[in-house]
Amino acid sequence: MMRNRFSDTTFGVDVYERVYKRIMEQMGKEEPDYDIRALHVMYDHKVLMLERIKYLMANGYLNYDETLIKNYELVVKNMQTARNLLIKISINDDVRQASKFKMYFDIAKEKEVSVLLEVLSRLDQRAK
Repeated sequence: MMRNRFSDTTFGVDVYERVYKRIMEQMGKEEPDYDIRALHVMYDHKVLMLERIKYLMANGYLNYDETLIKNYELVVKNMQTARNLLIKISINDDVRQASKFKMYFDIAKEKEVSVLLEVLSRLDQRAK
């Protein structure tokens, strides 16, 4: 079993809250130092998860479901939009768009949780 050697490590869906909190801390500073690396990693993760879902369907672990794919594509799209918006905010130094960023970020989170719970449910049913 692996043990967590770091006390500041975050896993799973809690990453959304941790990243959002950190970004808001950055925006609140007098001279913000935007670190958008976490959003790049999160976006890449969403792209890879979409490919994993497609793999599971292509190899018979999940039945093909266009709706499931489309729903996860929305996760990818919203995360990409949130990332790009934060880049724009950092360039223009316009923190007024923070609420718009939060909206896209929250939609990605809600949709991802919904889709992945459905995937887990279907995988669990197949295992029985």
